[in-house]
Amino acid sequence: MVEDDCAGGVIPLPLIDGKTLARVTTYLNKHSKDSASDEAKRKFDEFLSGMERIADGMMNKSVEWVRKTFHIEREFTSEEEEQIEKEYA
Repeated sequence: MVEDDCAGGVIPLPLIDGKTLARVTTYLNKHSKDSASDEAKRKFDEFLSGMERIADGMMNKSVEWVRKTFHIEREFTSEEEEQIEKEYA
């Protein structure tokens, strides 16, 4: 983003919920402050490593597989999902 000259402007994040964005912000704050202990940084890095393993396990899986595996109920109707897929193809 920096190379594309977007760092000074607005970065659209339409598919990132507030909870996820808060965790990213926490990570960046913990790692940018000299006051954060090495232990706190290590624990947070371990958390992210676990998330990465989960994401890797989901790679190339269908939406249906992810929903079934993680017990996620549909929050949109089929028509709404189709519209979202068109918008973010």
